[in-house]
Amino acid sequence: VRLLAAVLLAALLAGCSTSVTTEEQIPSAVRADLKVVAVQVAVQDDVDAPKDLAPRLEAAVREAIAARKRNGASAVRLELRVTDFRIANRVARLAVGPFAGNDRLAVDVSVIDAAKGAEIGRFTVERRALGGRLAALMNRAQATIEATAEGVADGLFGTGKG
Repeated sequence: VRLLAAVLLAALLAGCSTSVTTEEQIPSAVRADLKVVAVQVAVQDDVDAPKDLAPRLEAAVREAIAARKRNGASAVRLELRVTDFRIANRVARLAVGPFAGNDRLAVDVSVIDAAKGAEIGRFTVERRALGGRLAALMNRAQATIEATAEGVADGLFGTGKG
């Protein structure tokens, strides 16, 4: 039973990746003492996304940040811009599995000094998941949002929970 569960989990996770690309490094002294005071999410006009994507991503980012248990003195605001979003059709996923294409979410993140209003860091988080037929049975949109939110926390604090 454990082996079967492990195989099923591996099949669900096959082809999943979250990458964080730093464009402007957050100064290390600031990174060590961060406190996120606001999270704003906007969806780029040319992105075909559900209306509730922005609030769902905002909530997931807040949760991922809270899990890091960081409450420093350097107040920052996060401005996220969704630049790509796609969740493969459930019927297509059931019919052809991984050939239905990647589920993906890409977000540009600006880290703003809350006191000065100046950008102090910038990075991009890209989540891609290529699930098989079994993936059609899970809430892939929420799983993609949560994995992207973890990527935002990784880009902000470094990898690993506090």
